[in-house]
Amino acid sequence: MDAPAGHRWCRECLQFLTDENFKYPTALCHPHWLQHNRAKSRARAAANPGYDAERNRKWRAKNPDKVKERNLENAKLQKAKGYPAVKAWREANQERVRRYDNAYGKKWREENPEKFAAQRHRKRARKAAAPGQHNYKELLALTERFNGQCIYCPRPGHHMGPHCPVLARRV
Repeated sequence: MDAPAGHRWCRECLQFLTDENFKYPTALCHPHWLQHNRAKSRARAAANPGYDAERNRKWRAKNPDKVKERNLENAKLQKAKGYPAVKAWREANQERVRRYDNAYGKKWREENPEKFAAQRHRKRARKAAAPGQHNYKELLALTERFNGQCIYCPRPGHHMGPHCPVLARRV
């Protein structure tokens, strides 16, 4: 039987399909071609464990620019999608995420006490709907301007503790 014009026979579908369904010069339409090649890849991977990983490692070592470009493209794509894989993982591992976030946050607060104080003070100011907010560098500059005295209260240093009135301004 001859194929109608612009059609080919798929040996899996057992029917004539338009040429658009065939991306490669094979007797399989594209969905069946993908299925066939995935099965071949799985069989090769099972027969040669570590082969694909080693091949990928070598390719990445030879093509760092392409790797970087692909990583950037993937990052943009994931950002546009809203990081669905990250969200799903965090949702599935809530306890682990909570422990990590707590440990990381504690470590950061210990390593950056001034930044943490500035962050905490900005949060207090937001809650109180106070005018003006300063980041860590601005607070250091203002402390210098006031000869080492807190810009919110008469105590020395840039402590921004709970005793500093949020709405009191000397600036």
